[in-house]
Amino acid sequence: MGVAFYPVLNPAIVDYQPHLLVNGKAIAKAMPLLESWAKEVGVRPLYDFYSESTEEVFAKIGEPVPPGTKDEPIKWAEPDDGIKTVRAMLERLRSEPGPALSVTDERGRERSVSVEQLIRDLEAFESVFRRASDHGSKFRLRIDI
Repeated sequence: MGVAFYPVLNPAIVDYQPHLLVNGKAIAKAMPLLESWAKEVGVRPLYDFYSESTEEVFAKIGEPVPPGTKDEPIKWAEPDDGIKTVRAMLERLRSEPGPALSVTDERGRERSVSVEQLIRDLEAFESVFRRASDHGSKFRLRIDI
């Protein structure tokens, strides 16, 4: 169990389910660190690609959308933008010594993230984004909780 990010494509590619190819848990754990690295190297942070409609957010928590709540439209991204970010994060990550990274989450807690698992997650994202680009699809990230 735990939080994980996964990609969704539009249009979807027949017989291709990217959410089954990506674990995404290491990315979720490392997101605060990845955000700061993106700023350091001047690329769009991965979290910027997260997009869910208001209806999707409330469905995830098992609640109806309250009347009068503004619906947030889904924002789709170009795969090449995702590839650029992922490649920059992989380059930065591969310069880190050791088998694990220490990440401070939004609550100030220290967490350990496996470098190997984070590399696997980022490489899986890159593979999905490349396939999306080859098929003329756009993407967004969703969160599984």
